Parts: sequence; structure tokens; C-alpha cells
Amino acid sequence: MPSATAKCYKCKRIKKKSLFHKDRSRASGVASYCKVCKKKTDASRTGKYGNRDTDGSFIYTVYYLPEEHYVGMTKDIDGRIRDHNKKGKITDGYEIVGRFKDPKMAHLMETRLHLMGYNGFHYVG
Repeated sequence: MPSATAKCYKCKRIKKKSLFHKDRSRASGVASYCKVCKKKTDASRTGKYGNRDTDGSFIYTVYYLPEEHYVGMTKDIDGRIRDHNKKGKITDGYEIVGRFKDPKMAHLMETRLHLMGYNGFHYVG
């Protein structure tokens, strides 16, 4: 008979399985973190997984790197700036051009700025 409890690998406590999200890929049938620890972990990783509004929806940010004359769009501005730094782009003094809940609106603004002559990502076709 399967156990009605599981151990949370974050807080190290043994809790009822109902306090964990289901995960069929694990032998226990539940996630490795309890729901409380999962929520805390997700909240601390906002930058990694994207910036969110108070209602939980993603915020799409259009940004400008003045030294590079570069415009981009991202859900994770902090992570994207780190990536640019790693690739040698100058990110000092970057500016937020706009923030949008609708990714289409953010993409339209980014595209319009590219059409005006700003550098940025573009598809090669």
C-alpha cells in the first residue's frame, strides 16, 4: 500500500501528499517540493522565469540599449540584460521603452522600432 505522506526536499518535512502537486513521473506520485515551498521558490525566481504583474500574468518588456542602438523584447528583463552582458554588449544605461501584458503589442512596438533603424533580433529567411 502506498504511503500517504512524502518528504519535501526543500523544507525537509514529512507532509501529507495532498500538500504536494501531483507528479506522475516520480515514484511517490507527487512533486519533490511541497506546495508552500514551491510557491516560495517560484516567487524567488521571478527574474529567471519572467516578470509578472500582480494578477500573475507575464509582463513583456521592450527595452533599449543606447550604446548598441539595440531594441529588444523579453519576459525577463534582468536575465536578458545578463545575457547581453555575457555576449559583450554594452548594457549600461539601458532604458525600458514599454511594458505590455499582450505579447503582440510588445512585438509590434519592437518591430516598429526596428523598422525605424534600431538594431535588434531579426529572422533570417
